[in-house]
Amino acid sequence: MLHNWWTCFLIPGLMVILGLIFTWFPPKKMNGLVGYRTTRSMGTQEAWGFANQLLAKLLWQTGLAFGALAFLLMRSLRLLPGGTQSWIAFAFEMVEVAGLILLMVPIERALKENFDDCGVRRKKD
Repeated sequence: MLHNWWTCFLIPGLMVILGLIFTWFPPKKMNGLVGYRTTRSMGTQEAWGFANQLLAKLLWQTGLAFGALAFLLMRSLRLLPGGTQSWIAFAFEMVEVAGLILLMVPIERALKENFDDCGVRRKKD
């Protein structure tokens, strides 16, 4: 019997849902509440839109990948004792949180490649 299996699907589920919401209904104007908010992304409205579009794509894709991994992990742990399952599930949830935080790396890299420090789009040579 699987104990606490459903908790491994919370973060991936939220990532997919938020990614799809941001894809269909992206934040229109820069604000302090919703969207990808870093100094580089909030340089101009164009940089803001670019960052949020990329965030939406990465959120749902990473969420699906984490969901598939969670399914495989929980499926393979079904015969272990409940306490062991819980600790492994907790460790996997921490990996999911780290993966969510690390989504900033490709977004910031793409912003740096496409926009200068003020948020103005770089000219393609």
